[in-house]
Amino acid sequence: MILWAFNFFALPLQANVRNLATISMQQNQVELVSIFEQIEQQAHVSFIYNNEVKDLKRKINVNYRNRSVESVMGHLAESYGLGYNIQNSNITVYLNETPKPSAQRTINGTVKDDMDQPLMGANVRVMGSTNGVITDFDGNFLIQATNGDVLEFSYIGMQTQTYTVQDQDSISIILESGNQELNEVVVIGYGEKTMESLSAAVSKVDVSALGERPLSNAAVALQGVTPGLTITRSNGRPTDTPNINIRGFTSINGGEPLIIIDGVEGDINDINPSDIENISVLKDAGAAAIYGARASFGVVLITTKQAKQGDLTVSFEATTAINQVTTNTDFVTDPYEAIQIADSFFQASSGAS
Repeated sequence: MILWAFNFFALPLQANVRNLATISMQQNQVELVSIFEQIEQQAHVSFIYNNEVKDLKRKINVNYRNRSVESVMGHLAESYGLGYNIQNSNITVYLNETPKPSAQRTINGTVKDDMDQPLMGANVRVMGSTNGVITDFDGNFLIQATNGDVLEFSYIGMQTQTYTVQDQDSISIILESGNQELNEVVVIGYGEKTMESLSAAVSKVDVSALGERPLSNAAVALQGVTPGLTITRSNGRPTDTPNINIRGFTSINGGEPLIIIDGVEGDINDINPSDIENISVLKDAGAAAIYGARASFGVVLITTKQAKQGDLTVSFEATTAINQVTTNTDFVTDPYEAIQIADSFFQASSGAS
C-alpha cells in the first residue's frame, strides 16, 4: 500500500517535467552546457552528464517559445547526436556511440540590397570555420554547409546578417544599408580604412569649443584650433572672407585647400557655424590619392548636423559689431597754413627759412 502511494505521486511529477514545464529561450551561438543551465532554472530539473557531453563546444542558435522539455531535448539530441532519459526531475544525457552526422550539402542563394539590386563581392562564410565565398556579378553564391550551420553575410556599407541553415537549399538575403555617413569607408588595395585614417596627417577639430566663441562664419572657427592651418584676413571687417592655408606657402599662383561638405565640394563661408557636427583636416599630400589633384593643398572635411527624433529645439544666436574711429584728428585744410607749419619745422631743424 505504501509502494502504491509512492508511485501515485511520482507519476504526476514525471508528467509535469515532460509536458507541463515550458522553456522559452532565444540565443545565438550558445554552447550545450549553457542551454542546460537555463533549462534547469526554468523547468526546475537537474542534468546528469559525463565529460564527453561537457566537452562538446559546438555552438548553435536556439529559439524556443513555450516548448516542452521533451521537445527541447529532442531538438538538442538531434543537433548534437545525444541520447537522453527523463526520470522524475532528473535528465540523464549521454553521447551516442554512433551519432548520425549531418550531411553536408551545397547551399545556393542570392544577396541583394534594400533596393533589390544584386551585390557583387559580398562575403558569405560559415561562422566558426574558414569556409567562405564571395558573390558573383549577379549576387549569386554557392557554399557547402550542414543543417544548424550559421551563414554570415557582410558587405561594405551594409549591415551584417546571419542565417541558420535548415532544410532549404536555396535562399535569398537582403542586406540593409548601414549608417556610415560620419565614418566613410574607402576600399584600398590591402584592406579598408576610414577617409581620415587613410591620410597620414589628420587633425580633428573639437567642435564643442566653437560654441564658446563669437563666429561670423565657419572659416573663422578654424582659426587657432589645429596646428598647420593658417587663417588670414585682409582687413578687419567682420563680413570679410578669410583665406585658408595648410602647410604654409603653396605656390606662386596661390592655392587653397579643398572643402568637402557632407561628401560634396562646397564653400565653407556658406555654412552656419552652429550647423557643424565635426571637422577633419587632412594636411599631407596623401589626400590627393583620395580626392585627386584638387586636394594637393590639403582637404577640410565638414559634416553638418542631421535631424534627430524627439522634441523640436530652436536656438538663436546673434553677433553684433561696431566700427568706430578711436582718434578724431583735426586735419589742416588751409594751404597757406600748411606751408607755414612746414616752414616752421624746416627752420627749426636747419636754422634757415
